[in-house]
Amino acid sequence: MAPARQSSENLDRLLATMDVTVRRFVAWDVADGKRVEAAPCNAILVHYVVTGTVTLVGTGEPPRNCAAGTMILTPPGLEISLLRATGDARVASALVFARLSGSFGLLDHATVLFIEDVSDAPMIQLAWETMVREAGKMPQALGTVALVSTLMKACILTVLCRFFQRPGSTPRIISALADPRLASAVASILQEPGAPHTVDRLAECAGLSRSTFARQFSQILGSAPMEFVAMTRLHYAAKMLRSSRMPIKTIAASSGFSSRSHFSRTFRQEYGSDPRAYRQQTGESAPADFSSEMPGPGPDARIQVDPVCVL
Repeated sequence: MAPARQSSENLDRLLATMDVTVRRFVAWDVADGKRVEAAPCNAILVHYVVTGTVTLVGTGEPPRNCAAGTMILTPPGLEISLLRATGDARVASALVFARLSGSFGLLDHATVLFIEDVSDAPMIQLAWETMVREAGKMPQALGTVALVSTLMKACILTVLCRFFQRPGSTPRIISALADPRLASAVASILQEPGAPHTVDRLAECAGLSRSTFARQFSQILGSAPMEFVAMTRLHYAAKMLRSSRMPIKTIAASSGFSSRSHFSRTFRQEYGSDPRAYRQQTGESAPADFSSEMPGPGPDARIQVDPVCVL
């Protein structure tokens, strides 16, 4: 099989494992000269320009005009310092968790904004119109969260597929799939984060010597193999804490940690709180908030708009 075809198939398989949960959704009417500021968060912040034109200024990004039909994906940790309307505009915004293979954050290692004009895709326009309409229903109808999350997945996939077609634009986690040997090792980690992975076993899976595998893995993914394993285990554990009521001791064991104390200590170093507190603060199983305000400062995003008209 040709490397390009195999890389494409690997990418398709990985994207097929993506699950999307929308935690916040709101539509804003932004008057001429007003602005929307968004602080960094631990989720993907998605904007869609429904009508009008906005000028986007992000950290390290030159100002860019975004007309109606433009989608903007802001990876976790990145900041959009200003989303300013040129003339009156309506913008729909959402906080989204997107995971690959149930564990690894889709854009966790991305360092750029994903900006795509999808005005030529009627399906995407219809999806956003449906999300705005469904999110505006009070009280929420049965199935609203599932419907909005499913439509959001289709929108995100459309943006990513277009973005990935550009040379040199693929995030590290995806670019590793260009090499079928590294892809097999990455897939093994993502599919079974709790397995007893070692550099030797992963190198054998990739069909490379230990030193060659470690060097190529670090060059492409930006971290040593076992650092990637540790981070994937933490991502998996964090997802289980958010989405299930499984005992913390069980989550620790299934994530590959030798003891609950080791898990709690490592988790606190990465997330700033112990597993129990994290579960209480960020549980994805809690009802989604499609209310009039985005969350305040903290682990989620902060968006400030004046004036605001919310569905």
